[in-house]
Amino acid sequence: MNLLSAELVSEDVKEWSSALSGIEPNVTITTDSLEQCQRLLDLYDHLEDDLEALAEQHRIGSLNRASPPETVFLALGRDLQSRVGSRVNFNQVKWGVLREEAYEVEGAGSIEPPAERPADARMVAQQLEQTGQVVFYGPPGTGKTYTAQQFARWWINEQSEGATRANQLELTTFHPSFSYEDFIEGLTAKEQDGAVEYVVEPGVFKQICKRAERAYRNSDSSDKAPPYVLIIDEINRGNLAQIFGELMTLLEIDKRLDAPNETRSRLAHSNESFVVPPNLYLIGTMNTADESIALLDTALRRRFRFHAFPPNFDVVAEAYGFPAGGPQSVLREGGAPRDQLVAASILALEELNERIRAVNQLGKGKQLGHTYLFGHDRIENVRDTWRFDILPQLEDYYFGKFDRLQSDLFGNVAVGLIDWQSERIAEFTPETLYEELCSIAGIEDYAPLGRPIETDGAAPSSESPPEDSWAAGKKTPETFRKRITENTDEPVRGRLLELYDLGDELGRLDPGPSVFS
Repeated sequence: MNLLSAELVSEDVKEWSSALSGIEPNVTITTDSLEQCQRLLDLYDHLEDDLEALAEQHRIGSLNRASPPETVFLALGRDLQSRVGSRVNFNQVKWGVLREEAYEVEGAGSIEPPAERPADARMVAQQLEQTGQVVFYGPPGTGKTYTAQQFARWWINEQSEGATRANQLELTTFHPSFSYEDFIEGLTAKEQDGAVEYVVEPGVFKQICKRAERAYRNSDSSDKAPPYVLIIDEINRGNLAQIFGELMTLLEIDKRLDAPNETRSRLAHSNESFVVPPNLYLIGTMNTADESIALLDTALRRRFRFHAFPPNFDVVAEAYGFPAGGPQSVLREGGAPRDQLVAASILALEELNERIRAVNQLGKGKQLGHTYLFGHDRIENVRDTWRFDILPQLEDYYFGKFDRLQSDLFGNVAVGLIDWQSERIAEFTPETLYEELCSIAGIEDYAPLGRPIETDGAAPSSESPPEDSWAAGKKTPETFRKRITENTDEPVRGRLLELYDLGDELGRLDPGPSVFS
């Protein structure tokens, strides 16, 4: 009986035979062809021990560049193609192309490096090289996943000789229902001629391990093997003991392939001998708002290095080009409305984080991160971030107990942001948000939103009506905003300001006497 026939049905053979027809050195193949060829490679890895035994039993040696077990595999594959009526095209050249990955994948491309080296990249690289695994941990919104991806792209390009491959980087996300079968391998039912057969399907970890191992074996030396990186987002949300199973020990550097204490394990479903290659690296991300590091599985903690990601609002000020005085300067001197609202948000979040750290049930793991404030080009975007992201996050921390939320974090402020009587987040304008944030931050001498503060040495008299520059003929976007702010009441003022911020051209339109008369 052909050893391969126990693992493959006729449709499988026809599919990979069709994929092999387009395999040549340096050819570009489709992702569908790659999937079929990958299954062929996985099958060889699964049967390698049995193929080795057959080669020894029948005294089969190497043939050109094919090893004894590879020679047996080629012979059995060709025999199986003949049996099912497929074209017999499985040969040493095509096998060599597959093993050495001497092809390009259509639409896959390479891994582009980031524009800049990520912060602490050298330090993270050192930890990875020493242990093989790191976890980025911190409160929500501190850039853990983004930095993991940026670092991986930078490091893979740094460590790879020649062009990189897109399949050197993989990302998966753990969740409560994520299992060993998803991560390592599982059984999948297939129907053939009315009968159901169960075949082993590799999970994401096994797949990238096999890719990394092939690259390692094909490299000139272990030092030149290209790195493969698996990013595990939300690593603490899965049942780690169940997901990793017997492979947790194999992650240790000294137990990997060709290491002094190389350790192999028999996989549960395939009974395959499995080892982790030395050029595979894991980067996990962990949200400390969900769980403390102290509650992590001890086995995981021993095998990963942990890198903290605290809130860092300096990078926000830098991203928006704030002056040397930082957000305080923007609030005192005024400026673009977006910048003022972001500056007020920075100071308010810093104050809220200080209060969060002081609350026993919260602590530093539940602080609010700085990435909430990135990428806003309009004040409405900042307002929506507070209304739909930040405030709901705080409500969630207190399980909807608004009385505790008020007493611990807000006190007598934020009445315009949260309706404490009805216990719900209120609807509010950017102007209301700006004033409330300044109150939370304890800032009193702030410029009105969208207007520079008076600096002539004397405060304007409250008895004199404000100068109407628009009526005086100074028809600019700034004087238009000023006229809206000083001559209308809510809700009309908020609606008009939203229209104004859609474009500076609105500042040149005369609103007419029906609004301001």
